[in-house]
Amino acid sequence: MQLSYRGISYQSQTPAVSVTESPIMAKFRGHTYPVRQSAQSTTTQLEVLTYRGARYLKAS
Repeated sequence: MQLSYRGISYQSQTPAVSVTESPIMAKFRGHTYPVRQSAQSTTTQLEVLTYRGARYLKAS
């Protein structure tokens, strides 16, 4: 997709995600549509960081 920001054109780099339609139907503003779910589940990776000697976890 061709996009532009402050007069500079660039191509978007959208990753392809495979989806499957589930039997669940949703309704928004009176329109019914099938719910799509990602074929692959995403995993949240935790990073152990240290700030001024205190360790903490951050999800990335």
